[in-house]
Amino acid sequence: YKLHPEAYDGFPVIKGNTCILVRDAEFVITAASTSFLYAVTYQKPFIFIYNDILNELLEAHISFIYNVSKEFNKQPINIDKFNGEKAITDRQLIVEQPCYFKSAKTYIKSNYNGTIDGISYKKTIINFLENEI
Repeated sequence: YKLHPEAYDGFPVIKGNTCILVRDAEFVITAASTSFLYAVTYQKPFIFIYNDILNELLEAHISFIYNVSKEFNKQPINIDKFNGEKAITDRQLIVEQPCYFKSAKTYIKSNYNGTIDGISYKKTIINFLENEI
């Protein structure tokens, strides 16, 4: 960020507040960071994006984007080829709750019920380790 601030074209760079930013967002644009799970947690629409360079160089990354997108009945958008078609982006902004719930139960916590209350997988693992040691 500091080495090439011009790459951000004057946009502020906010680090360490992803959860809050997603919670307060209308929708999320992601390049397949696992932080898209914040969008799942808060039931926010999200769009997976990638570009030609990622497509050529990071096959596993692109595979992840397509596999996760499929779980949500979404189609990732190659921003180098996107023509601005509104119908495509409108479809991406639909929250299909069954897909969100299934993903939350798989990746976030087993007892997910639409809220972020409860015990996360991380806490379950910590509890287990504390009891075994």
